[in-house]
Formats: sequence, C-alpha cells, structure tokens
Amino acid sequence: MRYSVRFKLITAMGGLIILFIFLSWFLNDQLLEKYYFTNKKNALIKNYQTINGIYRGDLSRIELKLEKLESDQGLHISIISPKLVMKYDTWLKNHSIRTQAQPKEPRQRPPLSWLNSVTERVKQNGILIRVFHDSRLNTDFIFFAALLQNGDYLLMRTPVAALKESVAIANRFFI
Repeated sequence: MRYSVRFKLITAMGGLIILFIFLSWFLNDQLLEKYYFTNKKNALIKNYQTINGIYRGDLSRIELKLEKLESDQGLHISIISPKLVMKYDTWLKNHSIRTQAQPKEPRQRPPLSWLNSVTERVKQNGILIRVFHDSRLNTDFIFFAALLQNGDYLLMRTPVAALKESVAIANRFFI
C-alpha cells in the first residue's frame, strides 16, 4: 500500500514533535539540577564578593545588608573570627530575641574540630564549596566558606531542597 505525501508529512512531523518533547524532558530531568547547582554556587561567590567588599570588621554597618541577603536568597550567614569566635549569626540573634519571652535551650555552636577543619581548608584553597548532609535535620545543604579581607571567616549555607523542588516543578510543568 502506498501512503500519500500528506500522511508521510504528518507522520514525520508527529514523530519529530514526540522526539523533541522526549529529548527536552530527558535533558531537563538530567541537566536542570546541575544547572541550578551551578547558578547557586555562583550566587554564593557573588554574595561573598559583596560582603567582602563592604565588611571591614564593623558588623553594625552591614548587619541589615546581611539580613537582607539571608532573607532574599534563603541563606544562613555566619562570620567567625580567626580565633573561631562567632561574631555574627542571624539565626542565633533571632533565636535569642525570640527566647527572651520563652527561654529555651540555646543552639550549640559547631564543634571546634569541625571549625578548625573548615578554616584549614579555606587557608589552603581560598574558598570551600561543598554539599553536605545535616543528619540532625535530615537535609542537604550547599556550604560555602571563605576568608574575608579583614581576616574573619565567612560561612554561608543554603538548603538543597529548594533547588530539587524547583527542578521537580519545572519537569512537572514541562510534562
């Protein structure tokens, strides 16, 4: 049986459309998460450069800017002195404000051995970016650590769950 030109054209176009949809979905599924991770890492580096440019050791001048960065980008920012003393941590600050009315157990600071390990890696490499799993919260974070020009350490972390959720939403939308 001989097929008409119209039938061959419709079949070819339909096949191309199905192939294109499948290929697009596959690339989204496989590469979109990596793309989001790369963008988030670049955003952390840009935030570091911004903070490094304005921070001279006086936290009162940049505290509002740090809180805005945390709020806008879903970050947790800490600044630690070279002697590993916590100089700035919004979570602790907000927690202490909330607990004045209802005292609770204060949040413990990270173990000193962990901070020593992070600061040593930062001294060697300049910047440390890692994905780590917090077993206490049972979630993954992108962790960023770097040395500021005044000698303090900047630590930032952001949850990975938001990135994975964005990828899942994009894939569902595409389908």
